Amino acid sequence: MTDIKIGPTFGEELIAAGLGGLPMSWSDLGDLNFTDDVTEEQRKKVKDVLKKHDPKKVLLGPMEKLEARIAALEMAVKELKK
Repeated sequence: MTDIKIGPTFGEELIAAGLGGLPMSWSDLGDLNFTDDVTEEQRKKVKDVLKKHDPKKVLLGPMEKLEARIAALEMAVKELKK
């Protein structure tokens, strides 16, 4: 077991890293459980994602995601106008 806790965004982070759908599970206490089908390389990549994971980060709803994208675009437009 590791002292790193796993929060609600860990699954999305695995998907973003190209690791979605691996036959594995985890606990919120930081336990990772892999089936024999998961390679050592994949296990290492999952552990790398976990090292960077912020367990306090929360999932954004669709409207919050849209608002965040709009804010990012507005900032980009401001930078282009400089």
